[in-house]
Amino acid sequence: MRFVWQQLLIFCFSYQVVLAQHPITINMDEKDGLPDVDFYNILRDQNDLFWLAAHSGLFQYNGTDFKKIDSKKQKGLSVYNLTTDSSNRVWCVNLYGQIMYAQNDSLHIFKDLHEVLKGNLANIFIEGNDLAVVWEDGILIFDIETTAQKFYKKIHKIATQKTNDKIYVLTPEGVIYTLDKDYNLKKQYSLNSRHINDLGVFFTYQQNVYLTYWENQHRHFINLTSGSPLKPHLFKELDAIKIIQVKEIDQQLWFATNKGVFVYKKNNEDSWQCNAHYLANEIISDIYKDVDENYWFTTLNNGIFVMPNILIGKYKDIPLTGNIASLEAIGNNLVAVGTTQGKVYFLNTKTEEIQEIVLSQLKTVNNLFFNPSRNELYISLNGSLSFCYDFNTNTLKKAGNKFAISKGLAITKSDIVYLTYNRAHVYLNAFTEKEEIKPLEKKRSYSVLSDSANNQVYLGYIDELVKYDSLWKPTPLTVNGENILVSKLKQTENGVIWANVNHMGLAAIQGDSIEIKYNSKGGLIDNNLSHIEVAGNNLWCSYKGFLQYINTETNKITTINRQDGLENLITGLAISDSLLIFSSRKEVYALPIYNDLLFKRRKVPEAYFTKLVIGNTEAKLKDKYELSHEKNSIAFHFHANSFETAKHLKFKYKLHGFDTQWRTTDYGISSVEYNSLPAGNFTFEIKTISANGELESPGKKIELFIPLPFWKELWFTLLCIVVYFGALYFYYQKKMKKKEEEQNRMFDKLVQEKKFTTLKLENLRSQMNPHFIFNALNSIQEYIISNQKNLASSYLVKFSRLIRIYLQHSQVNEVTLSAELEALSLYLELEKIRFEEELIYHLEIAEGVNTRQIKVPSIFIQPYVENAIKHGLLHKKNNRRLEIKFELSDSKTRLLCQIEDNGVGREAAERIKNQNNFHPSFATKANQERIDLYNLNRSNKISVEIHDIKENDKALGTLVHISIPIQKH
Repeated sequence: MRFVWQQLLIFCFSYQVVLAQHPITINMDEKDGLPDVDFYNILRDQNDLFWLAAHSGLFQYNGTDFKKIDSKKQKGLSVYNLTTDSSNRVWCVNLYGQIMYAQNDSLHIFKDLHEVLKGNLANIFIEGNDLAVVWEDGILIFDIETTAQKFYKKIHKIATQKTNDKIYVLTPEGVIYTLDKDYNLKKQYSLNSRHINDLGVFFTYQQNVYLTYWENQHRHFINLTSGSPLKPHLFKELDAIKIIQVKEIDQQLWFATNKGVFVYKKNNEDSWQCNAHYLANEIISDIYKDVDENYWFTTLNNGIFVMPNILIGKYKDIPLTGNIASLEAIGNNLVAVGTTQGKVYFLNTKTEEIQEIVLSQLKTVNNLFFNPSRNELYISLNGSLSFCYDFNTNTLKKAGNKFAISKGLAITKSDIVYLTYNRAHVYLNAFTEKEEIKPLEKKRSYSVLSDSANNQVYLGYIDELVKYDSLWKPTPLTVNGENILVSKLKQTENGVIWANVNHMGLAAIQGDSIEIKYNSKGGLIDNNLSHIEVAGNNLWCSYKGFLQYINTETNKITTINRQDGLENLITGLAISDSLLIFSSRKEVYALPIYNDLLFKRRKVPEAYFTKLVIGNTEAKLKDKYELSHEKNSIAFHFHANSFETAKHLKFKYKLHGFDTQWRTTDYGISSVEYNSLPAGNFTFEIKTISANGELESPGKKIELFIPLPFWKELWFTLLCIVVYFGALYFYYQKKMKKKEEEQNRMFDKLVQEKKFTTLKLENLRSQMNPHFIFNALNSIQEYIISNQKNLASSYLVKFSRLIRIYLQHSQVNEVTLSAELEALSLYLELEKIRFEEELIYHLEIAEGVNTRQIKVPSIFIQPYVENAIKHGLLHKKNNRRLEIKFELSDSKTRLLCQIEDNGVGREAAERIKNQNNFHPSFATKANQERIDLYNLNRSNKISVEIHDIKENDKALGTLVHISIPIQKH
């Protein structure tokens, strides 16, 4: 019980001290997107949206953006007197006299009372389904649903307010009327005054209704519930001040005035105490405390002010040179502040008086250490200098490099342990003539603490924690047999030593036992803390922009963060009297060592979806979507309505069915995008989480269904299988057919080759017919008998060469043109001999005909030459002429052969043949079959044309044209 009273006394005292400072205040203006500077009212609806009535209109604020809500039918921009109904619609009045409500982001006109109000300001009140309008000349009540008028009473008023289900009206005559929900108008109270020259303000406090008004140069207060006037001068600070509005917040009265905000607490009916005066230079039009315990103040001419935590005070601006680098408490109510420019300031935490100490070096004051036994402050600089400030004589003395570049300092009964960047040593018998330096370890050290009760020193090196006894004998301390790095050491009043173990958290050391008590998994904001301070048996810790209070008895950890107005970096902590003093780079702050009201009971606002983008197209918001497989990229946009959402809140999200774990956004991120989602069913869930991750809102969900593309459907798979095996079947069928056709072609080829061979043999036979052979041998015999041995030998050689060539050519299908011409020349020479030199032939090869490269079918030209001799020239008596010419076509792709004789012609030859019963030329027939076989599978075909040469119907010979596609070696 005694402890409770002690805490209560500390709370009361510290509350007064903190409020003597200036609570952290955020002034919202145009840089925050504020659309105006003149605001009349503020409220927050059931969806946590803020609504602002301003000179330039009605605005909605979601914690990040301001949106103007208006109507094309609206006449006049300025709106005021905000209120809500049971349907969460926001109502307001404009100066023109239109009663309006906001719904679905647009403004609707409920009633246009311009002709009734005639430019007078009106107040509106909502009770159930009734809307009351009170103005200078009367009261009107309408049905909200039907807009029908339900009540009217003519009455003059100078002030009005709805409270406790009644509407209070003050008339210029000083009479106070009440109108209840049954529309009964009753006289409640008479001021017996005829000189009220102030509008007057009604307000409630602890279920009592009060009225304040200005009369006869004094401010008066009346308790209308009891009917008793309050004694004069209870609110003396308000005597000459215009009161705009009064609200009961935190069991205190908050007065919005033309001179800022005054906060009063009631001791008894005859005793009211002014606890605070905020924003003294501002005209305050409205005061509002939201569910997150932020205090809002709308002003005329200066925008909006927000106090995130009124128990966190900021000291008036210190004329700093440089940034704050170190902080140290000096006894009660005095704090030393060191800067990066070699300045030290002494701040009186009660009076806010500041004393500046100028050092001779512009180096960073990296550490400050107060020695209470000698009443001295040791000042360590980054360099080779240090100083000592003696509070007994208020003098500054140089200390050389005794404490320079200090990482830590611990004072025992007679010694000082000094840590620098690369070693640790002890000043034995410090400040005496016997002072000497004892080196400890020559390695980097981080923290040191003197346990005076047990005459021990704890020292944290870069690689171990060591405990030294009174003789400086070291004992290493470990956790589970492992050495640890300790960056901070503090001792609470109960003797427990607290160590910040790198990457492990806060450990309690008792004797040789080390136990990790607090870490990030158990609520600690981070395992590596920036600062630690002791408050009795409890701890204050800082990390970046967070402060945490640890009750070591209950193990409860509570947090203060940027939502309380803290900056992103805390540079120092100190305990001074009953306050925790902490600093940022430029400011010094204070808060009670402990106060339950200090730690906000925040509500985490629910997240909601603001937009959904599928592909590149924004979709209408709904709970379920079915996407096509080609439009499987989706972006979710979301928000949560809270003050400065982007700075203080994060979002936790998961796409169920796709993500394996929850993910967290960074501050200011309010959208998530998924690209190329696979087919399936998914549920995207979003939650709002607090800055330290301890609280989260219920989740909001959107369901997605992405069907399989048709090529992944079962029916398509089955179809593909059927098509595959069908194609396989037809492929093999085609392959078998092709194979069969190939076999047939091979067979046909063999047949053709056999036929070629037969035809060549037939050609050969035709060349070697008995008549030709007989004639040739007979010619040889005659040469022998006539003793013309040389001619016989020459003829025999030519005949044998021709026979050999024919036998060679009969083995191949094609020969070069030169080989064919050689055989043809031999044949013509032998035939000329047989005709006894009465055959004249001419063989011409045109220029450009390469006889060695061009190929022709073997034994192909000779049968046509034989026909010319045998059937054309043989039956002519004399002047037998034969012309054979080879040339290229114009396109150079064909060989043209022309065989021309001056024989009897085909008709005469046919008659002679029939008369003598000659057999048809077998060589000619065989050649035609060869041509047909050659042309069978060729696009470029061999052609043969035979023409009769006539003149006046008289046969002069025969002309044969042969066209052969050129094939080269």
